[in-house]
Amino acid sequence: MTKTVEDFDIFSLSVIQDKAATLYSYGEEDTYIYVGSDKYVIPLNTMALSRSGDYPLSEKFLSFRFSEEIKLDGYMKVFQMDEHYMVLFATEKFTRLEGEDEDAVNDIILLKVGNALVDVEKLS
Repeated sequence: MTKTVEDFDIFSLSVIQDKAATLYSYGEEDTYIYVGSDKYVIPLNTMALSRSGDYPLSEKFLSFRFSEEIKLDGYMKVFQMDEHYMVLFATEKFTRLEGEDEDAVNDIILLKVGNALVDVEKLS
């Protein structure tokens, strides 16, 4: 069975937090991430890049997709507030999204936004 980033849930967050990961993209149709030895497909049009700065949430993340082959090494990160969580991939800066911002040394890719209460409900 093929796993996708949508398979991350509240129960797996502590396992993936700070774990080394590698993201591969072979154009628009084939993007996935290895977290350890586990492969997760990233569905088309589901990634977003985080912008640094004080932006409203509606402007904080910009949807994007890779248009060429790429391999990025980085780390999995998790941000949780109340029952909501975000699964993120932090990698060395590969875009010009932050311009010449010297403090922006990484690009952050949003992989999933989840809800712990929904994850718990799925158990029953």
